[in-house]
Amino acid sequence: MIASSSADLPSQINANKQTASSLQSEINAESAQIGKTANGVAAAKQNLDIAQARLVTQSQALAYGFSRGFLVSAAITLLTVVVALVMLRVKREDLAGINPMAAPSD
Repeated sequence: MIASSSADLPSQINANKQTASSLQSEINAESAQIGKTANGVAAAKQNLDIAQARLVTQSQALAYGFSRGFLVSAAITLLTVVVALVMLRVKREDLAGINPMAAPSD
């Protein structure tokens, strides 16, 4: 808008200053909101990193537990085989004199 007189000029300058002040306030408010959002994103990333570290630790602990469980079960199986071999060991002398076709006597 072009001033029609010099009396309008101060009021237009004052209106422009108010508009500039209002715009500056909006810019400051938007800048603060952007700062909050940036801090929120940084905090969320930090929380995500912490959660991922916990997940890795828990999965490693779970894998270690399963490997130990399989190791223990393998040891138990081996012990069972050894015990079975010791208990069921039959010698040739034990079988001497036994007729497998004879009926059992009561």
